[in-house]
Amino acid sequence: IIELALGHMAASVRPYATFIKHECHEPTLRDLTIWRIRSDPQISSISW
Repeated sequence: IIELALGHMAASVRPYATFIKHECHEPTLRDLTIWRIRSDPQISSISW
């Protein structure tokens, strides 16, 4: 389970970096939370 989670995090690095570049500013914790929820269908289904 841990390896799967780490793999998932690693897979999220690239789109995360793209997100940071696109926003052109240091994202706040709220921005990161919103992005994380939007980018992960599993979290979205659980959160909402």
